Amino acid sequence: MMQFAEDRPVRHHSGLARLFVLGGLLAAGCGGATPERAAHRQQMVVDRAATTLDEIRQSGGAPVADLLARAEAVLIFPDLVSGGFAFDALRGEGVLFARTPAGWRGPAFYSSASMSLAVQLGVGNSGAALLVMSPKVLAMLLQWPSFRARAVQGAALADLATATPDQLAHADIVAWTETGRAAGESAIAGSEITPRNEDDTAYYGTPATAQDVVDGKVHSPGAAALIAALGG
Repeated sequence: MMQFAEDRPVRHHSGLARLFVLGGLLAAGCGGATPERAAHRQQMVVDRAATTLDEIRQSGGAPVADLLARAEAVLIFPDLVSGGFAFDALRGEGVLFARTPAGWRGPAFYSSASMSLAVQLGVGNSGAALLVMSPKVLAMLLQWPSFRARAVQGAALADLATATPDQLAHADIVAWTETGRAAGESAIAGSEITPRNEDDTAYYGTPATAQDVVDGKVHSPGAAALIAALGG
């Protein structure tokens, strides 16, 4: 069973700036964007994901190092925008990197959208991630048209901030959020996560799906730094 940390104050010192960054990403992806502009927008998501991976490592310490050494995949959403009064809404773009016999491969692009009951005043944004510990869950992410971690029957979910070592050792999916807020961790676990094949195609310059990315049919030097950070 997923456990959630007590609410902790949201770090606002960079939230507004990151909202402007995400606004630029979304604007660049609007109608009329050239393939070059679209690829640039997606590269910005990849670069932000690399920064978020560093934040995950710093906040999680040794448990994160162990999880990443065992993970089948990592799905990182560097800028999830949240806001509302009666609901906590999370939405944003993310990237999946998967471990294969040939090493880590990615990125495959995904979007996340969630609307869950919570007390959330104002707006903000933060990074979030799912560490995928099960080959079965990875296969679902690659093959299903949409995915919700909480809807996977029999999957063991854990919150990185509050789970016990035993829970982390047996988890199929581990959730992390930059803020550590219970509402945010609940929302990312319940988010509808959808593959964005159009972004894969624009980024790699050829028709591509998440499965193609993991199978090594497409590559991009723009992901080299993040792949190296994951261990090659």
